[in-house]
Amino acid sequence: MISLTRLFRKTFLFPLAIIYGLVTYLRNLLYDFRILKTYKIPLKSICVGNLSVGGTGKTPHVMYLINKLIGSYSVAVLSRGYGRKTNGFRYVTTADIATNVGDEPLSYAYRFMNKIVVSVCESRVFGIEKLINEQTIDLIILDDAYQHRKVTAGLNIILTEYSNPYFNDYMLPAGDLREYRFGVKRSDILIVTKCPVNIDLQEKNRFLNKIKLDSNKVFFSHIKYGFPISFNNLKFSESATVLLITGIANPAPLVKYVESINTTETLFFPDHHSFSLIDIRKIHAKFDTIPANEKFILTTEKDYMRLKDTLSEEEMIKYPWFYLPIEVKIDREEDFINEITGYVRAV
Repeated sequence: MISLTRLFRKTFLFPLAIIYGLVTYLRNLLYDFRILKTYKIPLKSICVGNLSVGGTGKTPHVMYLINKLIGSYSVAVLSRGYGRKTNGFRYVTTADIATNVGDEPLSYAYRFMNKIVVSVCESRVFGIEKLINEQTIDLIILDDAYQHRKVTAGLNIILTEYSNPYFNDYMLPAGDLREYRFGVKRSDILIVTKCPVNIDLQEKNRFLNKIKLDSNKVFFSHIKYGFPISFNNLKFSESATVLLITGIANPAPLVKYVESINTTETLFFPDHHSFSLIDIRKIHAKFDTIPANEKFILTTEKDYMRLKDTLSEEEMIKYPWFYLPIEVKIDREEDFINEITGYVRAV
């Protein structure tokens, strides 16, 4: 079904992709030739983005950067707050809910508590100026702002997924690209994400030959899954049957991992899905039909941000909900950290 959908998009939506591509190309040219003005961020700034829509792993890579920098620098994160039902600039705290600030910014607030400043604003320029005027910070990390040419970050990191790299993709709506492939040349660092844990040199070289960037600026990362965390202080068992609930762009790597450990059933929702009470009843109804004596409901950390305020306290007591934290591991980590810290330290 997926391959037929892709074939339909490539075949019948290609004319629209040409139009969309030309529009984005002309827009980028206007910025490249400085006909359209851009705001150069006056302090150290790192943009983490991609060429495609969703699924490349921006959130855990932003968390990785924060982890490596917060010991030495005062860090702020600025996101658009995708999926939120509010407008304007907002600071994000653990007292917020995902519908007001978005699940990704709320994940940063929960993961790092008061160690960083997290904010959302659809206008990156306004948000950046607000942070600079109101906070004492050394560095701003922009979450998903690569195509937001109204601002210019000091360092651009672009992500591409191992199973769906940008060089095999097509422009929207025929494919998932937001701009033409050569847009990658604006980046300073490229990370191939969600790689096999033991990706070999031959496979890396295959990617490097396709990417055609300085190999010293290209890195490969893989996901490391943590131990499931209970919504309500329960203990997880790896011998149990799992009902896996996801509302993310590409759940395939997660499904593969969970299936390698637990007997697994799945229920998928769209990316950034806002869970309703009807959804919760559907999930619990399916869970009740699973015949196993020992069983759990497992979801992602980002989905937890959207689920925790929909589930009642009684439901969290009755049903064993868990979420799975993740982090990323980057090969040539020392080289990567040197690239990041070298930029941040530079005068």
